[in-house]
Amino acid sequence: MDKSCIIINCSSLPHEGPTVQREEVLRVVRSYEMMAIIDPTVEDHSVEIKAIEELVAKLGGEVTKTDVWGKRRLAYEIKKLNEGIYVVVEFKISPDQLKELSRVLSLRPLIVRHLNVAADGK
Repeated sequence: MDKSCIIINCSSLPHEGPTVQREEVLRVVRSYEMMAIIDPTVEDHSVEIKAIEELVAKLGGEVTKTDVWGKRRLAYEIKKLNEGIYVVVEFKISPDQLKELSRVLSLRPLIVRHLNVAADGK
């Protein structure tokens, strides 16, 4: 059984009327925050931001907030770049889908770096 799912057997609950066998699967959803650095040479960074938001939605998540910090100097050179466009995305997604999100983002050539952290304190 997947650790992020809870299966409830409703037939064991007290009820009136005929017995109905039914199982419901409840998905556990957690809040996360992602910082992504987009290649500054891209003409329209909003296309890449939209792709991130669509990917989260495709994996069954929900984007709650997107904050574009703009072009900033990097602390050290990454992929021969000294600057990057910083974007912070807050979203809710199932923990089992987070690994797939990171895998797909790492394959996108215009996303220089990304980091996902749990935002349970919010």
